[in-house]
Amino acid sequence: MEKELNKELEKVYVKKLKSEDTKKTTNDKVELNQEPESIEKIDTNQEPESVDKVEITQEAESIDKIARLKDANQIVTNHMLFAVGFGSVPVPMLDLLGLTATQLNMLKKLSELYGENFIDDMAKKSIASLIGGSLSIPVAMGVSSIIKFIPVIGQSAGALSIASIGSASTYGVGKVFIEHFESGGTLLDFDANKTKEYFKKEFEKGKSLVKNLKKENITIKDEKVSE
Repeated sequence: MEKELNKELEKVYVKKLKSEDTKKTTNDKVELNQEPESIEKIDTNQEPESVDKVEITQEAESIDKIARLKDANQIVTNHMLFAVGFGSVPVPMLDLLGLTATQLNMLKKLSELYGENFIDDMAKKSIASLIGGSLSIPVAMGVSSIIKFIPVIGQSAGALSIASIGSASTYGVGKVFIEHFESGGTLLDFDANKTKEYFKKEFEKGKSLVKNLKKENITIKDEKVSE
């Protein structure tokens, strides 16, 4: 009797073991079937498409900015050269009017480049507050223009001074507004007080550029005479 009971118990135990093995095998199959699918989803959904779009967008923005800055700097350089020419205007105060018109036109061109609305009165106030922030500049320009009333010597000295200060201030104004527009600013929110130091720095740089320009012109003239 005992032997038969033991045999029955062994059979039950073996069945139980077989059943557990079957469950384990089934679970393993499910895991094997599910794993690649989830990996595929991660790979296909997260990898190249979004990364490529971001890289392409950033590259396009970078190219646009480089091209825009190139055009903006060319506008400033052209108007700085125009400003040099007003030094040779013999009539006092007329040279300053021409210089103001040149700076306004420069600001208009920069506004168009950056897609900003150009408001004439606002532009005049912005330029006046920027240049007027350094009292020595408007005073120097006024004196340089007035001394043109003095024949020969006064006209020569005034011409050189207006050419230097006028073109340097034009360069400084242009560089300040390039930075302002690049940072998303407009004529309406321009604050001259916040840009005083940067204007002074660019004004001095403009003076150096004009000096080098004059040296180059003198060198060219000397070479032509020697030929």
